[in-house]
Amino acid sequence: MSKLFSTTLADGSELVRMVRPFSWDDYRWCAEPGCDKPCTSIYGMDDRGRAGGVGWIGWRAACGRKHALSIWARELTEPAS
Repeated sequence: MSKLFSTTLADGSELVRMVRPFSWDDYRWCAEPGCDKPCTSIYGMDDRGRAGGVGWIGWRAACGRKHALSIWARELTEPAS
C-alpha cells in the first residue's frame, strides 16, 4: 500500500498522488504528449468539489505535478467520445 498525498485545487477538485506500484506496467511513462520521462508517481483526480464535477475519474502517470495538472485539465475540457 502506498501513501497518498492530496492537494485541493482552487476550483474545489482534488489531485491525489501516490508512488506507482511496480506491477502497474501501463503507467511507466508520463502521459503528457511529447514527454518521454519515466514515472515513479501516478496522479488521480476527484472533481466532486468542482461545479459540474462527476467524482473520482481515475489515475494517470505523470513525471510531476505540472504535467499531471496539464493532463487532467485537457481531459476535463475535452468532449467525451
